[in-house]
Amino acid sequence: MRAACLCRCLLLATLPIMAEAQIANGQISYYQVMISDPRPYEYRTGYGRLDWSNRENVRGELCLDRGEKRSDPIRLAVQGKNPRDGELLLNIPAIPGLTFAAQPFRFTRGSSALFTTTGRTTTAWDYFLPSSGDPGEDEKQPRPYVDSVTLTQIPSELRFLAIRPETGDASYRIGSASGPKYALSNYDRLSKEQVLALERARRPHVSDGGHEQGVVLAVVRRDALKKLRDFLSAEGGGATFEDPSFQACGAPFVMLSVEVAPLLEFYYARKLQVTGLVISAFVKALGAGPSFSYLGIDDRRFVRLLDGLDLSSQHQQLWTLLLGHVRAFVDARRPDFQPRGTISRLERGNGQAFAYRMELTGPALSECTRNRWEKLILQILVQNISINGNIFLVFQIQEGFFAPGSLDRRPDDSRLRENRISDGELEQLQDRLLGFLVARGFFAEDGNTSANADVGCRF
Repeated sequence: MRAACLCRCLLLATLPIMAEAQIANGQISYYQVMISDPRPYEYRTGYGRLDWSNRENVRGELCLDRGEKRSDPIRLAVQGKNPRDGELLLNIPAIPGLTFAAQPFRFTRGSSALFTTTGRTTTAWDYFLPSSGDPGEDEKQPRPYVDSVTLTQIPSELRFLAIRPETGDASYRIGSASGPKYALSNYDRLSKEQVLALERARRPHVSDGGHEQGVVLAVVRRDALKKLRDFLSAEGGGATFEDPSFQACGAPFVMLSVEVAPLLEFYYARKLQVTGLVISAFVKALGAGPSFSYLGIDDRRFVRLLDGLDLSSQHQQLWTLLLGHVRAFVDARRPDFQPRGTISRLERGNGQAFAYRMELTGPALSECTRNRWEKLILQILVQNISINGNIFLVFQIQEGFFAPGSLDRRPDDSRLRENRISDGELEQLQDRLLGFLVARGFFAEDGNTSANADVGCRF
């Protein structure tokens, strides 16, 4: 799944990083907050405020927005200390739906990633779940705790946003990374209907992963939110946003996710840019590479079978089970794949228990084209096997390549490495696989994957 939360790096200051000695001089600092718990696949984002005036008593609050699973907004008092430069120990109260490891959380100071040529950064405080002492066990079965918390400092003054998304915020390419550029300023002389007709006729390209449909990101002064809402209401296109919970803990600037009509993302990005009400506005590019997707199996009988086997036998039984489901998907997608293609298992070294990589080579699966061969790498990881009969899995189509050619003759491997399949196409194929598996009895814990057994190509 695509990560549904905002990247910690979206708010970047044009001002130099402040030394802790300056912060500690009675100053309150504001933060964008991100909390990640991989086991229930829950993310909480929002804002925070910390008072650094007493290093032995750093205190403040977190104001978290509604969670990915629609958990209610929550406001929490936090307290800790700053025992030495570069270290923050912080206690965070319980949050419904999340599981914390031992507290206090130990944060270390870093800086956000740069999307600017100014050479300036902003402070970021990061907590990562400590290792259990057995790296192999940590990798094989992640523990059911919050695995990261990030506090990214928001500047008190922001004359302009020192951010340039990798795609830029003033133009995009048409069709591909090498296509011609289209300037967003061209929208200024077009009606909304003209823009819709234009976008239906072509594919805006911002990255191989594409961009999030129906969303524009905007950085706004918090005291300008009402004016922005009034502007969008008067504009009449249905664009809207949710106010940050609890006044964003008083943060002077906030990052909004503005919901707009699909195909009008770039149009609204430009419209917001010229209002004078936002610091910046841009589409949300999706990261390179297909994202991880999460499914589970509820099968008490199978889990009881595994419980009576040694580790190697458990590994093999799960491989047989998963391979059967992948073969069923391939048969449903392209009945002509099995007679011509292959599904082979890839292993590195001695092979990691409960980690499966398979190579699918045969007639095209990502698109329904008769005379095209593809090579795909699919990875499936077992996250956890619970005593109540659930097996939690992570899926990812890592990469894919294609070569034109008659299905009567398989192309050489060198030709099958010449043309990379775009991440967007692989993401769509991965979504089809997940829907097919849900139709076969898997469950999607995030509730966002619908059963769909009708995945066959129609020529």
